[in-house]
Amino acid sequence: MRYLIACSLAALLTHTTAKAVGPLPYYTVGDAIPVSCLNRTVETGEHITNDKGELQYVPFPTCNETGRPLELYFGIEKGSWF
Repeated sequence: MRYLIACSLAALLTHTTAKAVGPLPYYTVGDAIPVSCLNRTVETGEHITNDKGELQYVPFPTCNETGRPLELYFGIEKGSWF
């Protein structure tokens, strides 16, 4: 089955190293926040949901060079595009 992936930051749903304050995680400078994507069908573009009717998030594709998915680092600006 083919999927079209619409990317979105879903750190609150997928970040496993975040510290928790009540029901929400919090981050400190330098924490890696993985980028995940909303799963969609190629044919219709509809969102794919799980058995509970919740939107399904999938990991961002892995980079062939680094072997890691796309990550953003909390509080750190990197790159020459700024």
